[in-house]
Amino acid sequence: MTEQPAEPVDPATYASLEPDFILPEQFFYEQQPRWSAEMSLLWAVFSDGIETFRKEVQLGRERGEAFTEALCWIETSDQESIFSFDRLCELFRLTPAKVRKSLLAWRARHHQLATAPRAA
Repeated sequence: MTEQPAEPVDPATYASLEPDFILPEQFFYEQQPRWSAEMSLLWAVFSDGIETFRKEVQLGRERGEAFTEALCWIETSDQESIFSFDRLCELFRLTPAKVRKSLLAWRARHHQLATAPRAA
């Protein structure tokens, strides 16, 4: 059996998402931060992991490989890898436990909203 290609996603789908914490882009809208290439790469890894987690939850694909990997990355307290969630949070002066808690709380709220009866 062949797998159907994924349908294109309308970017407006994500318009209702509100961040639970403040990201550097919100401070540097007009001017990107003057980070080194290494810092930019580390930020790209960090933000991609979080966006993958949120996108997969939003699209209801929590059994997929992308979501599983993102959730594992977020939940694992690993200090050995420079790309670990904890190390990246600390690098960007975020508290890993608080960011983790915020992401998981956002997921729980999303599930509650998705299962709540809608008014007609």
